Amino acid sequence: MRSKIRTAGLLCGLGLLLLAIAPGILAETGSSFIENELLKIRYNYDYSGNQSFNLSEGVPDDEDLTLNDLAQVDMRPPEYKSPGKAFIYSLAVPGLGQFYSGSKIKPLLFLAVEVFGLSQAFKYQSNGDDLTAEFEQFNRDHWNVPDSIYTIDNVDYQAYQAYLMSTYGYLRPDLQPDSILSSDDKKGFTHVLPDTRTQQYYEMTGKYNQFAWGWDDANLDGRTLRELIASGELQRALGDFIPHSN
Repeated sequence: MRSKIRTAGLLCGLGLLLLAIAPGILAETGSSFIENELLKIRYNYDYSGNQSFNLSEGVPDDEDLTLNDLAQVDMRPPEYKSPGKAFIYSLAVPGLGQFYSGSKIKPLLFLAVEVFGLSQAFKYQSNGDDLTAEFEQFNRDHWNVPDSIYTIDNVDYQAYQAYLMSTYGYLRPDLQPDSILSSDDKKGFTHVLPDTRTQQYYEMTGKYNQFAWGWDDANLDGRTLRELIASGELQRALGDFIPHSN
């Protein structure tokens, strides 16, 4: 969850970064800048690494500029900012790339959005964890509780196991060959609980009708599991015989 939010945030940041640096790139490639560079090449003026020229004041007389000198000319204006550095800074800390580029307002805006987004993600993650913990505790308190015992053929079972033995005759009908239980005899048994209380365990017991009789308040038209077992009228949890819980 957090990684998805972070990825979405980075993608948004990348888009905003492109919007932020686009005006600078266009400014660098504007007509005046290009014209100046063309004039430099046209007049082949001499270039020194420690010397700068203002073309508005005229072109140097010395025309001994070599290709090597030309290759070393830094054509970037003094205020040039590297888009690559800005991008890396933005990845490290939202808003830092804008600060590097000279913006004063965008860094605060970007950082505020990132902090708000992360705080909301942590908040909803925490709320979700609380709800999960609440449901799992409710399940432990009310589904197939160990202090509710049902005796079938002189053997004690908990509610869900008592339901299986009363309707299928086996705790694992799915493992019985067709010579003992046909496919029709196995109808209604569709899932096998994990041995431990995993997320799948909690989902199954709260979702599928097969596990409905495991809840301590399950009833069918007001009749409880104990009453139906005692009367021999308990049916598989299919169709009109699915119990309800309060």
